[in-house]
Amino acid sequence: MRSSIYLLPALAVAFSNANIGDPCDYKGIQGSCQEARNCTKGFVLGDICSTEPTVLSCCIAKPSSELSPRWDSSQVDVVFWIKAFIPKDVADVTHPWPKHPGETMLSGLWQWLEWLPKSGGCFATDQRTFASSISASARMHSQASVSISAKKYTWSHIHRCGQTLKVDCDDGKVKKRGTASTKDMKFTLKSGSTKKVVLNYVGTANNPLVIAPNIDVVGTLTIDRVKKLVKFEGKVDEFPAFEAYATLNGFGPYLVAKIGPKKGAGPESLKGGANRKFAGTIYI
Repeated sequence: MRSSIYLLPALAVAFSNANIGDPCDYKGIQGSCQEARNCTKGFVLGDICSTEPTVLSCCIAKPSSELSPRWDSSQVDVVFWIKAFIPKDVADVTHPWPKHPGETMLSGLWQWLEWLPKSGGCFATDQRTFASSISASARMHSQASVSISAKKYTWSHIHRCGQTLKVDCDDGKVKKRGTASTKDMKFTLKSGSTKKVVLNYVGTANNPLVIAPNIDVVGTLTIDRVKKLVKFEGKVDEFPAFEAYATLNGFGPYLVAKIGPKKGAGPESLKGGANRKFAGTIYI
């Protein structure tokens, strides 16, 4: 999924419109312009350039002589996280949560279980849209921390699932709470050196309160100290929404990738495995 990071308007006057291939710099993170349009502000990291009509698809570049590295590349510390969450508003899927103004729920049991009664209850959403906060509510949250220096590399990972709320479809009362297991969510080391660390990721979890299919995420995370990049390449389900961010040596978070539910998809779409591309790169 493509994305853009915006400069503050007050800073835009110090930059000029860019040409394809021009170097870009945003708070020390460097990239190059891949698409240039008539715009006055905006920043594109590396080869991710927005195609969304509401987002500026351009690059504001500093002269290369003004570019300064964010840090000494001899030490790179990255915290990467990926989340699956149920957005507050999904057309034909979410509905107002009774007696909870401004909040929503999924009505009934998963549609694919048509042989079960629809009176089984409703489930609260994560009550949000995309968010860069590492603590933002989510069905699944997986996090990897990677440090690479000229002498060694280390890495670790943690995982959590958000609490599921089963609510009464009519009066909105919470009827049951539960939290899915994280036993099938993990990063594993594919390769590691003082130049590059590559982690494989597999994440699977489901609704702990009813019979339901899994949310699935698979992919590969690469942190390259020499090429100065953080990259995730993977696949996700058609539902719900997914997002990935990273902090770089304490700065950020910066968007790696995001994607909403596929049009027309709902919980029943989880019957299949991960089949949508989910990828992005940020440059250190």
